[in-house]
Amino acid sequence: MLQRAQAALQAMQLPFAEQACRAVLAAQPERGDAWLLLARIVMEASRLEEVDALLTKADRCKAHSIEVQLARASLLWRMGRDEECFDVSRRVLALRPNDQESICRIASCERRLGRPRDALRRLQPHLRSPMAATIAAWAHLDAGDPAAAKAVALPCADAPGLAAALRSNLWHVIGLAHEQLGEYGSALASYTASKQAIPITVDEKAMRRNFHELR
Repeated sequence: MLQRAQAALQAMQLPFAEQACRAVLAAQPERGDAWLLLARIVMEASRLEEVDALLTKADRCKAHSIEVQLARASLLWRMGRDEECFDVSRRVLALRPNDQESICRIASCERRLGRPRDALRRLQPHLRSPMAATIAAWAHLDAGDPAAAKAVALPCADAPGLAAALRSNLWHVIGLAHEQLGEYGSALASYTASKQAIPITVDEKAMRRNFHELR
C-alpha cells in the first residue's frame, strides 16, 4: 500500500496518495516511513502548516533521520526561509556526501539569495541529473546566458521517469531560453511541451504550484 502511495505522489495524484498513506498508518501507526511519506504528500498539497508535526512524528518513530532532515529542508525552502534551508541542507551533506537532493537544494538557495554563479559552480559536476540541470538552467538565465541555459537543459528534457512537474519545468526554462535568443518557433514548441507534460487531473492546481516552486 505504501508503494502505491509513493507512486501516486510521483504522479501528483495527491488525494489518493494521502488516503493510501493514512490507511497504512491506521493499521501501523509506528511506521516512521509512512509518516515521512505523508509529510511529503501534504507538502506537495501546499498545506505547509501541517508538515512540521508530521515530520516530528516520523522522527519519533525512528524514521531515517537524514530523510527527515531532507524533508525539513524542503519545507523551509517552500516557506522561503532560504538561509535556514541552506544550513539544514549543509548539515545533511556533511552526513551524506554527494547527496543529490541536498546539493540541488543548496544551489536553489544560492540562486534565490542572488548568487547564481555559486549555484552553477556547485552544480557543474552533477549536470547529468535532471534536477541539477533544471536549477543550472535557471541560474544561467539569472546570469544572462540563455544559450548556456538551453545547452544544459535540453539533454535532460526527455529523460525517462521524470516527475511531471520537473519535466514541465525543464521545457519551460528551455522555452524561455529560446525566446531570449529570438528563436520564437522553438520557444512556442517548448512551451507546448511544458504544458503537455502536466496531466490534467484533479490535482492540476497542486501540480502547477509545484512547477513554480521548482523555479
